Amino acid sequence: MHDHNTINYHEGFVFRNVECNQHLERDLQKLFDSSSHPWIKTLKELIQSMMHDRKHLIAEGATAFSKEAVEAFLMKVDSLLDSGYKEYIADLGHYYESDENALLNRIREYKSNYFDWVKDFSIPTTNNLSLCEPFVYANFLRDWTNNLMKVWKSSHKMRE
Repeated sequence: MHDHNTINYHEGFVFRNVECNQHLERDLQKLFDSSSHPWIKTLKELIQSMMHDRKHLIAEGATAFSKEAVEAFLMKVDSLLDSGYKEYIADLGHYYESDENALLNRIREYKSNYFDWVKDFSIPTTNNLSLCEPFVYANFLRDWTNNLMKVWKSSHKMRE
């Protein structure tokens, strides 16, 4: 889990990349404060709502959203990104436009890294420990540590 550090996507790394949604929400808020484009606020609210629903489902013992809920969420994200590109094009000439274009492209390109937590409750939504479900973050850290150990062991064997 990271805050969109693209070095982590290097092919030499074998761990799963997960983007922090708390940082995404901050980026969305900052952009909305500058542009007031509706797609930004709607996407932020959609993410917050899904996180809220997930927290309640986890408390009830669920391990995943329904397939229909996942598909509906991802379709809404795509629709909002489409709207975002239209709003961006219609409102060129402002200082924030490069930030908006970059954020739209980043969310589209790394969509699964941002939103795999919708499909799999074992993936945390944020790297902020105060916002994570403790067992989810503990399992994530365990898996991440195991992957690092595998990499270290395989590189150590190669040197021998």
